[in-house]
Amino acid sequence: MAGILCARNCTRLGLRCVVLESENIGGGVTGNTTAKVTAQHGLIYADLWRKRGAQAAQDYYKLNQRAVDTFTRLAQEIPCDFEPKTAYVYSVTDPNKLEAEAGAYQRFGIPMRFEQRPPLPISTVGALGMRGQGQFNPLAFL
Repeated sequence: MAGILCARNCTRLGLRCVVLESENIGGGVTGNTTAKVTAQHGLIYADLWRKRGAQAAQDYYKLNQRAVDTFTRLAQEIPCDFEPKTAYVYSVTDPNKLEAEAGAYQRFGIPMRFEQRPPLPISTVGALGMRGQGQFNPLAFL
């Protein structure tokens, strides 16, 4: 996926390029992915804030959400079964981690909702839903 997107961008800039794959295109990580497009990568924002500061955490969110928005626009040009979704991060044991993460979301203006009973196929102590994310079919995209 990364190679194809880089080649697409290079071609649009007038560069000639070749994409080489050691096996089958889309046969590795791309073909076996959850295919989510999200700025939510686990319980990371509270940790980033604590370790790197508020600006780093906010920048991380903004850059990742910009990538989600860019991919959402790109998926309108390329039929790939893209669907807007709410992404969820959850805990099965520790509600304190979710509370800390929710505090970071609020601090940085990240749109979210806390759900006691999220629509997940496992038992949790709650989840944070991040709106404005998506899911797609990577093989159709390729």
